[in-house]
Amino acid sequence: MTHRPVPPLPVLSRDGSVVAVATGHTLVRASLVGGRRPLLELPHAASAVALSADGSRALVAGDLGVSLALAGSGLRTIELSAPATRVAIDGDLAVALVPEDGRLQLRAWWGDELEPAAGSVDLGQLAPDGMLADGPRRRVLTSGLRGPRARMGEGDPTAALVEIGGDGPRVAWSGDGETEGAAGFVFPLAGGAVGAYSSTQLTVLAPGEGGGWQRVRSLELAGLEAAVASSDGSRIGWSFSVYDEASSQDVGYIGVAQLENGAVEQTLAVPLSGTFSALAVDDGGAVTFATTGRPDRLVVFAAEAGVLVPRLEIEIPSG
Repeated sequence: MTHRPVPPLPVLSRDGSVVAVATGHTLVRASLVGGRRPLLELPHAASAVALSADGSRALVAGDLGVSLALAGSGLRTIELSAPATRVAIDGDLAVALVPEDGRLQLRAWWGDELEPAAGSVDLGQLAPDGMLADGPRRRVLTSGLRGPRARMGEGDPTAALVEIGGDGPRVAWSGDGETEGAAGFVFPLAGGAVGAYSSTQLTVLAPGEGGGWQRVRSLELAGLEAAVASSDGSRIGWSFSVYDEASSQDVGYIGVAQLENGAVEQTLAVPLSGTFSALAVDDGGAVTFATTGRPDRLVVFAAEAGVLVPRLEIEIPSG
């Protein structure tokens, strides 16, 4: 059997201005505005990377800890007791999920020096499939499967919204009931709301008058596979597929809709589908799409006149 290298996972900033990919001990980060493509050598092998909303900060998880890479050449690394399974960053807030005695701990840091926040939150026996941060509101949304066999794909779907306060983090809301059947989440939406999506719709949840969270609206988005929010949370971008009888293949599309009324602003055909892809929609509804069709190549597309056209092609260093 021939071994085929798995392409590294690309990430986009929420505004679509910066793309990053980490492989081996190298972080590649490129600006779609200025075209800069600096390579940053990391003190540890990279396992996951996250970008802030504007791409000026990158948080990289590895076997020895986490590293914060700033827009210039600054790099701050802290050691962890175990490799982080997920990382997220927004504004001055950086967070990671760190295993400890068979359970996951959410840990947080502030600023360029990664000053540790007080305490941590025990999320239990969680197999995470997502983590998103809202720096201005000091909130983190985690999701995944919970239970003793969660790592084997057997468990109960769960979500938790954690607030990072001065006295330490606390779980402000658990979405086990309200988000039943959700395949994924988008966060933060306008006003700090949470979006939970299935294959047919996106449900928006926001704080209610009594202090709990409640459903405020739903958007019908048939065939939804994955979704993202714009930086200001006013728009949703999502991917979906349509079977093409002529080619006997599924054709990928990206849609953009306004959160307030569900009005679909545009639908774009995806010209190239890679093994791993990342999607971003800016506050004006402009789409950016990044994909790694090969282990050594990253292609970034941007929407122009209703068509996704290639803007950057980046060679990925071998791990």
